[in-house]
Amino acid sequence: MHLNPFQEDSGFLINSDARLTLMPLSGGLDSTYLLKRLLCESDDQLVVFHLTMANREGREAVEKQAATAIAQHCISAFRPFSLIEIGLDRRQVSSFGMDMQTVAFYSGLIQRQFSGKYCRPFDQFYMGGWATEDDIDPTPTNDGEDRRQLIIDHGQAGRGFTSRPELKIHDIVSKQEQAEYLGSELVRLCWTCRTPVRDKQGNHTECSTCKTCEQMKPVRAALGNDFLPEWVTAEAVS
Repeated sequence: MHLNPFQEDSGFLINSDARLTLMPLSGGLDSTYLLKRLLCESDDQLVVFHLTMANREGREAVEKQAATAIAQHCISAFRPFSLIEIGLDRRQVSSFGMDMQTVAFYSGLIQRQFSGKYCRPFDQFYMGGWATEDDIDPTPTNDGEDRRQLIIDHGQAGRGFTSRPELKIHDIVSKQEQAEYLGSELVRLCWTCRTPVRDKQGNHTECSTCKTCEQMKPVRAALGNDFLPEWVTAEAVS
């Protein structure tokens, strides 16, 4: 399906004529939107990573499933890219949060290992914008510039002395605009709920009450049933 540049005999080759870009894919709408934009509107050579972060919210399995399905679809529909999957279990120390800082730190680790293996640093690290489901409040730590600095600092901690790529953060785009750009087939693959509900058979459904579920309700109502994933219940659109 894809080439993991850290696997032996992967056949991974760097395109010296292309910009080398690293980006995270969570399996949600924001990162999927960015992935499609980069695949369709740039010639960048993409190395994408999915960080499975197990915590007490219990969404790591379904997010990994979504990210894998999205990657498969995008490679088939658009063009190839590399995908790295990393697992992190923090259920004993954290119930939620710190996602951006954790992603930035692991991006630094990937940058350091990649540069050591291929003697070539990344040109840019690209992330989605500060989406509205984040914990936005008046405190300085949630200011855009402060959060950008957090990304830089945590990335540097993981990267060590490896040269820092350009940090790009995409402008915030509304959920409905993202969904319309992605199209129904990709949107149905995305997982957006922060606190999934698991039934006796082990299947996940959306909680319909968390921040992202609330934000997705008007989007789904506006776009119609073609955009509804199979796990969405009636409560998620009303």
